[in-house]
Amino acid sequence: MKPLQLSSPHIIAMVGVPGAGKSQFAAEFSEMFHAPHLDSGILATLSDDEAAVNYASGTLLKELMKTHQTIVFEGATEKRAWRVELAKTARAAGYKILFVWVQTDLATAKMRWLKANDNDEATFDAKIKLFSSPHPSEPCVVISGRHTYSTQARTLLKRLADVRPNTTAAPTQPQAAQVDTPKRRPQRPVLSRVRIS
Repeated sequence: MKPLQLSSPHIIAMVGVPGAGKSQFAAEFSEMFHAPHLDSGILATLSDDEAAVNYASGTLLKELMKTHQTIVFEGATEKRAWRVELAKTARAAGYKILFVWVQTDLATAKMRWLKANDNDEATFDAKIKLFSSPHPSEPCVVISGRHTYSTQARTLLKRLADVRPNTTAAPTQPQAAQVDTPKRRPQRPVLSRVRIS
């Protein structure tokens, strides 16, 4: 497929609990649309120092933003404060940010995480405690970690279509709100109330 042609470059940042399906979606979406994919998890395999991994990830992201291409980012997005900082960095570089919140039930996410991480339940529990859901003020689209990739991608693309340049469609006129008025059924006369003289 062709690379995404958005009116302005985006950082598509993955958000969700461990094992939700963020990496799977990010890898497939990045491959399909030829978007650079920055995965901090790869850096984490090279070092146990979380601060060093986050620094390297941030530095690489800033370098990738020089390309002005849409980027798929998997990194430190668990806390709201970290997402706010990421959004500020993106805006300063002329990017828009869209958080993709991958939601999966906790039992499935835990099973996936334990299978991929040598049954490290303590780390999973620590990461769950660290996670904060996106705030309504954050630009976010929700996808299910249990749906197929095509369904997930369609949901994200529909959201991104709102920001694509639209050169062929005429502007739409806002429609007046319709008010539903209850329809009254004609009442039948009740015989006990009718006086016969």
